[in-house]
Amino acid sequence: MAEQARSILYRISRNRWRPLANFTEEELNYNFGWTVSQENPIGSILAAWKEEKRVFIRDEKACSPVNRCRNFRHMMNAQQASVGCFNIALNNTAYHILVCSYRGSIHDIFDFEYGPVCSSCESPSSFCDNNLCAACSQTEQRTC
Repeated sequence: MAEQARSILYRISRNRWRPLANFTEEELNYNFGWTVSQENPIGSILAAWKEEKRVFIRDEKACSPVNRCRNFRHMMNAQQASVGCFNIALNNTAYHILVCSYRGSIHDIFDFEYGPVCSSCESPSSFCDNNLCAACSQTEQRTC
């Protein structure tokens, strides 16, 4: 997934930072952020994405204004199966760019359930890992 994020960043940069029209559906499932923060630039970008929850209307699972919490929705979507991120500091500038690519859900559908952490893990052999559901692989069944 990090390689996919790197590819997205490369293609955006080749097109003067405008998203390309020929992205696949899965590639459109990404967050793109930048900062000039020198101290903890990745944390600064993630905090900005998290702040988008202020315009998220919980009961409607929507944003007001529309599309103003896209990054937050991607991070919180229960259907995301994996994520990969790529960070780059632009040479001779103060800019830091972060792209995260998500797999597992269509980009405009939001699925999130409220409740205790890991209370709705689907696999019977799943376990809670860093407050996320994780399934045991076939090779790890005996130690999981």
